[in-house]
Amino acid sequence: MASAAQLEDEIKRELHRASRLSSRSLPSQTSSSSSSTSAMNSAPSTSTSSLATGLKIAGAVVGVLSAATVVYAAVWDHRRRHDPAFRRKLGASHLPLTLPA
Repeated sequence: MASAAQLEDEIKRELHRASRLSSRSLPSQTSSSSSSTSAMNSAPSTSTSSLATGLKIAGAVVGVLSAATVVYAAVWDHRRRHDPAFRRKLGASHLPLTLPA
């Protein structure tokens, strides 16, 4: 667990960061102060945006794999129910489906 001093230091850093973000220079000011302010603030936003991008990519991969699994299962089940040659190939371990009356 963090000590009270560590928590206080972390709160001070966050407050300082928030004050820097709120005092960003306006476009009408000189470009030198604008570039230095944006350089100071680019590091936290870059790491946050790369994390967000990574999570989006991971979510997309999981979604595509889930959809592919569902489609594969649906195609396999359709062939199992309707294709006699496929049923014979499966053998006795997968008996034909009997529908309730």
